[in-house]
Amino acid sequence: MMTRIRTLFLAVVLVACGAPSAETSLTGTDLDGAFTFDPALVLDDGARRAFDYALLVEDELPEAEFAAWFEARLRAHDLDEAHVAEVRAAFEGYVDYRRQAAQILERPSGNRVQARADLDQLVTDALGTTPLATSERQRLDRGFAMADALALPDQRQRQAAIQALTAEDEAQFRQTTAGRYRKAQAAITEAKEAGASPSELAAIRTRQFATFGSAALARLEALEARRAAFRSRIEALAKVPESERAARMIEQFSPDERRRVPGALLRLEAMN
Repeated sequence: MMTRIRTLFLAVVLVACGAPSAETSLTGTDLDGAFTFDPALVLDDGARRAFDYALLVEDELPEAEFAAWFEARLRAHDLDEAHVAEVRAAFEGYVDYRRQAAQILERPSGNRVQARADLDQLVTDALGTTPLATSERQRLDRGFAMADALALPDQRQRQAAIQALTAEDEAQFRQTTAGRYRKAQAAITEAKEAGASPSELAAIRTRQFATFGSAALARLEALEARRAAFRSRIEALAKVPESERAARMIEQFSPDERRRVPGALLRLEAMN
């Protein structure tokens, strides 16, 4: 976390020196959400929507460029420097919360009661008694309920339960850039898993990302190519003896990629 905070301070230098705003697949869209100060920043769903919007493109940019891009979007929302710093710190806390929550959820299945208790404590420690903490607990409730729904043996019951649980999120997603973006990404992922041909995938991308513009589509396609190459290198690294992995990481991964390698290896191992 401290590394990212230092990087965010570096972003101030980049912006002050006139560094150009980075191009991302969200270029041309407005920042989701809104910020309320009373007088300090209120962590609520408006702040969370803005944070989730930013996280959509986190892996599109090197760390310092992402930080500069995020701060530029905040200034475009007419936030002064004090408020930019406050939002930036809150964003770091939110990212750290999500990381720790993911670690809890990635534990081997078993004691769900303990996992939920640990998540509740994490929400309290990270988000306090803010409106965001309340809504986050509601999201966790839906997440655990979704796991129960997916385990239902009857297909009709399973589909009905899933639709009921996702209706609220679907309605909210349709109102946000982040939601529409994730929905478009999910459609592409489903098509890939179903074995769609390259021409079919291209048509789906064009249709799903039409509202974001052709430039966004081109950037997304380039990003997908980079992600595919990263996954290929991760799969190769997983076959290397652990005693040799550190040296191989330095040879084959950039500094920004290296911070994502441990998590990528864990996800790969969980899938196999």
